[in-house]
Amino acid sequence: MLAVMADEHSDPGGPPADGRGQDGTGADGLGPAERALAAARGALDAARARESAYGIAAAEVRMAQALAVLGRTDEALQRLDDAGRYVDLLRADGRHDTVSWLKRASPALPPPGQDDGDLGLLEAYAGVVRAQTLAAAGRWGEASAAVEAATPLVRGWGRRDLRRALDAVRTALAQAHGDHVSALAGLDRRIRETERADPAGSLRARYERAAVLLDDGQAGEAARAALLVVRDADPERDAALVAASRQLLGAALAADGRTDEALTALRAAFDDFSRLGDTAAVLGAAPGLADGLVSAGRPAEAVDVLAAALATAEAGGSGPGGSGAGPAAALRSSLGVAYDEAGRVDEAVTTLEAAVAGAEAAGDPVAAADARHGLAVVLATRRGDDPEQAVEALSLLDAARDAYREHGHPDRAVGCDHEAAALLGRLGSYPAARSRYAAAAAGYEGLPEALRDTGSWPDEVADVAANLALLDTLAADPSGTEVPDGAFRSGGHRMRH
Repeated sequence: MLAVMADEHSDPGGPPADGRGQDGTGADGLGPAERALAAARGALDAARARESAYGIAAAEVRMAQALAVLGRTDEALQRLDDAGRYVDLLRADGRHDTVSWLKRASPALPPPGQDDGDLGLLEAYAGVVRAQTLAAAGRWGEASAAVEAATPLVRGWGRRDLRRALDAVRTALAQAHGDHVSALAGLDRRIRETERADPAGSLRARYERAAVLLDDGQAGEAARAALLVVRDADPERDAALVAASRQLLGAALAADGRTDEALTALRAAFDDFSRLGDTAAVLGAAPGLADGLVSAGRPAEAVDVLAAALATAEAGGSGPGGSGAGPAAALRSSLGVAYDEAGRVDEAVTTLEAAVAGAEAAGDPVAAADARHGLAVVLATRRGDDPEQAVEALSLLDAARDAYREHGHPDRAVGCDHEAAALLGRLGSYPAARSRYAAAAAGYEGLPEALRDTGSWPDEVADVAANLALLDTLAADPSGTEVPDGAFRSGGHRMRH
């Protein structure tokens, strides 16, 4: 919905993107939004030097849109407020509109310059940018009010592009409120209106329509719509939109139960994001894609994806001005798990140890607990026959459990007790195993309803109950009781026993 403008009166509509690194990063290392922000700052300085109130207001609006694209919502809104004050001053003075219209109407006068622009058009443009900014931030109530305020401003000749952009915000509002019928109707209208006059805008609207279809549960229709966008887009000119459409296609195919096709599309999107230098999209797409690849029995591909994303995060690609330390810690933990799934145990251990250290350095105790749990599972299942490794695994599980409890993850904490109980059972430490299984049983029963994952919680409770019953039998008749296959099994990295 937000995009970087070419000038202060261009169409503020744009592809569903955050503007960072999309459509290519320049030789200066900046994405389109960062370059637009720098240009707007230059224009603002020049307008202040000329003491041009109109030029200052126009530059403030341009800065606001670039800031909004970068996700700096509060700064963007402040810039729009500042621009509004200059507009109000010019309106109160009255001379700006008079001079502007005289220059337009009289052939004897020079044409309007950069300081004599149409004040009404600038005000309308600022109103649309405000509505877009609020909608992009998910501030739907304020966005709705901004749309209503901007509606009378975008009427009239020469403001068709602004009307289209405001209509796109209305569509986003309808979608946010679950009104998919209205959202689709608005998008169909935009597609018809822009098909010839603005093919790129029409293509973006078709992408948005596919997203609404998926949100409405029409996965098959969404997949077809997204695939058509990929087909009709120019691979070079529309590279960012192609990547986003492939990702949407993958999500739709996954929702439609077509897992292999979904993973193919999602991997293609990930590779596109990497090629474009869209670091936010790379870091956002990698964990889910890797998880899907592991679930599909393709851990080697998951390793490739996570290694590429980790390299991006370590290069500082977490966002504008941010460090990649936090994302790197989580990605390193996931990479260690993927190594384990791929049978590369030594690399799994080394990577997960580094993940613990990285998460602690980043001040993320939950990520450190995740890494400790992963490392414990590797040691318990791959090296559990070594007493020292088994003791280390138990220590890691206890540390992870305590961190999970302290930081509001009781479901993960009880999973650590469950995993420790299974390891103790496999080691033949039955009294200690029984104590841990009993703790896990109490933990599962004590979870709030919202944390009782209906897909696994009953199975976890059943596994605990079965092993407690077996341990009771072993205590009563240790020599006459055979431990069946499948008893005391690990829950693995997913905590699924």
